Parts: sequence; structure tokens; C-alpha cells
Amino acid sequence: MKRIAYIVLLLAAVGFCVWMETSRPREVDWSETFRTQDRIPYGTHIAFNSLSALFPEGDVSRVGRPVLEQLEQRRSGRKTAYCFVGRSLQFDDVELRRLVAFAAEGNYVFIAASRLPDTVCSYFKVEQVSGYGTKREHRLLRPELSGKTYRFGTWYEGFEVQEGFAGEALGVVHTSDTLSVPDFVRFRYGDGALFLNTNSFAFTNYYVLDSLQGDYYAKVLSYLPEDATIWWDEYKLEERESAPVFRVILRYPTLRYAWYLLLLTALLYLLFRIRREQRTIPRMAPPANKSVEFVAAVSSLWYKERDHTGIARKRIDCFLDDMARLYRIQADSPDAPSGGQLAGELSECSGVALKKTERLFRLIGEVRRGNEVSHYRLKELIKLMELFKSANE
Repeated sequence: MKRIAYIVLLLAAVGFCVWMETSRPREVDWSETFRTQDRIPYGTHIAFNSLSALFPEGDVSRVGRPVLEQLEQRRSGRKTAYCFVGRSLQFDDVELRRLVAFAAEGNYVFIAASRLPDTVCSYFKVEQVSGYGTKREHRLLRPELSGKTYRFGTWYEGFEVQEGFAGEALGVVHTSDTLSVPDFVRFRYGDGALFLNTNSFAFTNYYVLDSLQGDYYAKVLSYLPEDATIWWDEYKLEERESAPVFRVILRYPTLRYAWYLLLLTALLYLLFRIRREQRTIPRMAPPANKSVEFVAAVSSLWYKERDHTGIARKRIDCFLDDMARLYRIQADSPDAPSGGQLAGELSECSGVALKKTERLFRLIGEVRRGNEVSHYRLKELIKLMELFKSANE
């Protein structure tokens, strides 16, 4: 009954912990993902789903392919607005030149990022500046849109115009009462244009739902034609999170197939390697000591022949060898004058009485001097030797 009670208490404790974990409020995820499917504060779910209302005559779609691949497969004859929104976006020179050519064909490119790479800044002759301003008020310069100011975070991002700048400022951020820098610029190319905006957080759910800042993104996108086809890029977000090496490998078919082949080869190697290492290794018994059996066999043979002297000599040789191996005592001639000292050492090491040890040494001396060994003398000799064997066990 006690065991059942303990089990019930354990299950009740586990159930209480599970209930506490499932019933407590979920923590807010403040990750800056900018993904259209994310409903967290810094996702762009609301902004993307509002595009169909902002551009009622155009089509809205997500883009999950590289820029060059997307532009090469364009077949629509309508004006298209290619939009990029993220915390930090990367563009190389080839992509920038192709986007500018795309805009020159009568299309639009809209890039909103809090941090732009040096390739973009140097291409458009601007330098990005950031800092903490006392005001941090963002304002659009078009007369019908300039009646309201906005605040996005504690830091501001803007542009410092360099020599050779060929664009126009559409919005500024006031960093103090006397200083303002552009944060929204436009570059005209043929019948199209390219826009750069540093207020990418204004497109996130957090600010779109804000009652004061929520209309900023709609006013910024009002510079695009209402009948334009909207491409909302998400590839750059995934590209930023992926490792550059794997991005290059997976981008090109030949490298991708080579990578798959390498993975398959490694998998096959591991499978064969595991099979080889897990094969059962047979247990090998250590070599058996056959010397005792050999002595027993020879002794049995001599015993049948009634050769007691030969048996005694063989047993003496084995005993002296065991004494040297077990007790580290070398005694080639126990019957020598130093035999008394050896007997004392052997008795002390083995624990056998000194009188029996001396008696054994005397018998060994008699056998080695060639005296005849009777049946009873042989039994006495073997019995004394067995005392040392049992003492060592």
C-alpha cells in the first residue's frame, strides 16, 4: 500500500508541474525575425497582409529565391515593386547593378534596413550614421505627409550624403533641435526608382499596431504605384541566418549534388564502419599451465614403475621452483650449511612451522645424496610439500 501511495503522490506532483507549465502566460518572443509568417512583435505579418489593401489593383506575393534568379524569371509586363525589409540586409555589387537595371526598366526597388552593408552605401554615395538623439523624430517631407512626426526606438539611423550623391531625400530624422539627417531617399532610374529607408522596424507588428506610429509604413509605401505587382522578399532574411559556405554550396546545382554525394559517401562509410566495429570478438582463454599435469603424468608413470626416487627428485625440482616463484627464495641446495637460514626464511614467509620446514630440507638432502627412497618416505616428502602449497592458497 505504501508503494501505491508513493506512486500516486509522484503522479500528482508531475501533473501539477505540467499544469503549472501549461497554464502560465507565454513569454513574449522579442526576436527580430521580420518574417511575414511571424506574429511576434518584430515580425512583419500585419504589414505583409495589409499590402493587398494598400495595392488593390496589384498582386502581392512572397519571394523565396535569390535576387538574380528572381529577376531572370520575371515574365510579367506590369510594373513591379521589389521590396526588401529586414534588420540587416546584404547585397553584393552584381545584385545592386541588376536591381538598378530592373528599376531602369520602369520598376521599383524598395529597401528598408536599419543597417546596410558598405557595398550599398558606397554604390549610392551615402554613409550610414547612427546614434542617440534627444528628439529622434522621423518626418516625411512630402507636403501632404509632413504634418506628423514619428518615434522608433531610442536610437536613430540615417544617411550622410557624400560627394556624387544623385538621389533626393523623402524623409528625415531630427536628432536635435538644429540637426537632421535623411533617413528615406529615392534614386530615379529611367521610369522607375530605387528607395532606401533606415526605419525597418516601422514595418514590424509592434509599430504597425501602435496608434501613433502605425501609419508610417503605409505612407512610405504610398510612393509605389497602386497597380504595381508587389514582390516581398524573404530570401535575404534566410540568407542572413545561413552560413555563407552552405549558402554558396546549395545555391549552385553542381556544388549541391557534390555535397549530397559527399554526405551519402560519409553515411555509407559510417554504416560499414559501425558494422565492422560491432562484430562479436571471440573470447580467447589464456594459455593453460600444463606443467603440473605433465609432472602428474610422469609421476603416475614412475609410480607404476615403483621408481620412488625419480618421483621424489621431480617433486623436489617443482617445489624449489615454486619456492623461488612464490617466496623469492633461491635454494638450489637446501641441504647446504646455509640450509638452516633458508628454512627460517621459508618458515617465516609461508607460515609453516620451522620444525616441519627443517624436516623437509633434511628429506630433500637425503634424496639428493642418493639415498634410497621408500614408499613411506616419499609420502612424507609430498605431505610436507603440500603444506606450503595450502599455505599459499
